[in-house]
Amino acid sequence: MAVDPYSLCPGGTGEKIKFCCPDLVAELDRIERMLEGEQYQACLDFVVRLDEKHGGRACLLAAKGLLLRSLNRLNDALANAKEFTNRHPDNPIAWTELAVTSAVLEGGSAAMDALQTALARSGDRIPPGVYQMLGVVASLLAAENDYLAARAVLTFQALINERDTRPRSALSELNRAPQVPLWVKQLEHLLPCPNGASWNAEFEAARLLALRGQWSAAGAAFAALAEKAGDLPAIWHNLMLARAWAADDAGSAAAARKYASLDIPLEDAAELEALALFLSEDGLGDWTGLYRLEYPVADVDALEIALTSSPRVGTVRIDPASWEGEPPPPRTGYVFLDRVPPDASADPAVDPMPLAIGRAFLFGRQTDRQPRLAVEDVSADNLDALKELLAGVCGGHLGPIQVEQLDVQVSRTALMLRQQWVSPPGITRAQFRQLAMQYHHDFLLRQWPKIPLGALDGKTAEEAAADSGLRRRLLGVVLLLEFWVERVEIPFDGNDLRTCLGLPTRDPIDPETTPPESIPLSRLDRLVVEKLTDEQLFATFRRALAFGATAAARKAALAIVDRPSSVGRPERIGALAFAASEEQHRDPQKSLAYLDEGRRATVAQGNSCAQWDLMEFSLLLRIGQADAAERVYRHLERNHLDEPDVAESLARLFTTMGFLQRDGAPVAPAAQAADKPAIVVPGGGEADKLWTPDSATPAGEKPKLWTPGMGQP
Repeated sequence: MAVDPYSLCPGGTGEKIKFCCPDLVAELDRIERMLEGEQYQACLDFVVRLDEKHGGRACLLAAKGLLLRSLNRLNDALANAKEFTNRHPDNPIAWTELAVTSAVLEGGSAAMDALQTALARSGDRIPPGVYQMLGVVASLLAAENDYLAARAVLTFQALINERDTRPRSALSELNRAPQVPLWVKQLEHLLPCPNGASWNAEFEAARLLALRGQWSAAGAAFAALAEKAGDLPAIWHNLMLARAWAADDAGSAAAARKYASLDIPLEDAAELEALALFLSEDGLGDWTGLYRLEYPVADVDALEIALTSSPRVGTVRIDPASWEGEPPPPRTGYVFLDRVPPDASADPAVDPMPLAIGRAFLFGRQTDRQPRLAVEDVSADNLDALKELLAGVCGGHLGPIQVEQLDVQVSRTALMLRQQWVSPPGITRAQFRQLAMQYHHDFLLRQWPKIPLGALDGKTAEEAAADSGLRRRLLGVVLLLEFWVERVEIPFDGNDLRTCLGLPTRDPIDPETTPPESIPLSRLDRLVVEKLTDEQLFATFRRALAFGATAAARKAALAIVDRPSSVGRPERIGALAFAASEEQHRDPQKSLAYLDEGRRATVAQGNSCAQWDLMEFSLLLRIGQADAAERVYRHLERNHLDEPDVAESLARLFTTMGFLQRDGAPVAPAAQAADKPAIVVPGGGEADKLWTPDSATPAGEKPKLWTPGMGQP
């Protein structure tokens, strides 16, 4: 687009070029044409020369920042943005440049101060560059799992331009994120000022700052008001949210903990304590290190023989096409066990089941590197045992350790929940699931309550239960633990743990005494759905879907499909799809029945049943009904292969299930000795899920809930 004297200054001055840079009209037009032609380096050289001559004009600094980012010279772009803000501190585009560059280099939270300054400098009219910056920062915050800050930025962006559907679509996806607890998602709105407060004007001024995107300033105002007005829940609620929206997790956690100590209902206090733990870096205060070790290998062939001969080492097939580390891929993968697996003839039991204490990859000789064995995911608790095992098994085939580094800090509790087992030959899926339930039942009810936790001031859960000063925090700890258990798909009733600890249980909620729409998201699964009207039930299902409240959605979906009055309603088709996915482990035959009914209802509406067929094909393969799976596949091949996305969906399914490599080549069958056990994870895992057309998303993308007949919630 041509630049003329009446064009707005691209540097964010808010004036037309004839008033701020009349001597640069031709030059700015040339810059615009070079940008359109993607002549970034030549354009940058031209802008640098102009900047040297004209001394820090806003339009030139803005163009320079854009070009440096386009050329991926981010450190130079950051330096330019800082110069821009120093020279033009009231210019919103200067702060936008600083926000975007800081976000890309250091993460979304690092950009929040500059983002808020850009909004403050913009006034009532948000420039396009500032608007676009909001989307960039929000996406990075979401990628960092900074949910509350990401949602605040997206909500602000959505309110600026109601015609742009992208922020609302991103908000919808963010609301369904499974890695965020419901007791975090339900914190959406600021509370109003209590009636009759003498400091109403100050409260409303702080609230208005938050609504305008000045979250840090709003937090400071609410903090000052808290000192003046005392311990009132509305002030601490808003202070907690304002700090969270500004990506101040530590400050928000402190406010949440103070809020939880006030005179509020016990269940509200427990959820606030859980929020404080969730926002803390070391939630339960039980961090341990995961180490990475690396050894030079003297004789690769001899080492392979030694490792494969040991009963305490399992072999893992490496698919070169799927290797995501640095090339080239390793020759072989191994898993090290804490004990020798039991004999195949022994009755399956929890105690003798070996646990994985580390995994390793064997790399052959490379041009610039000698052969090496890289050992990963070794917890600090298992480090000495792993080294001792390597010394005993590998003998003189390994040289002295070259690398021993701490890769990451993780929760001991989380490690135990995700602990890998080794399944002995011949064990059935049902037997394994029963063992997994026994293991987790024992760990959660007998072992975990005896583990000292920093979140409980170094006390165990059993000790904290007897301490009146720690009971509220303990309830929050149990909520966080429950969330972790749900994330690894372990069947467990948290009320069993509460009962063991003498804590209040989470009991059913009667909709006849509590309006369903007033129930917080985190308690929606406790609603007695049998007492709901059809419209209340449908609304509950839609709400649960919209926020990824899986337990509540399952409960509502099963209630919908059990009601004859829902036949013919679009909600029933969505409920059938959801129920089919949720029932695949509990009752595969019931899941197949739901899929069949959903298919018939879809066809009756004159629509294609391909998506139902794909889901059924996935489930039949998983439960080993090969003949039925082939029948469904032939039906897809004959009737639906030319429909949009069907062929691609089948290819993704085969890749997900390990039949095809990512490049489409068939996967060679793995050679595994008959006496070598398989490595499995208690509680199921991704490989056991019912595949849906959206479930195999590229790396970095979040999966969507696929509900035939309902579209995106």
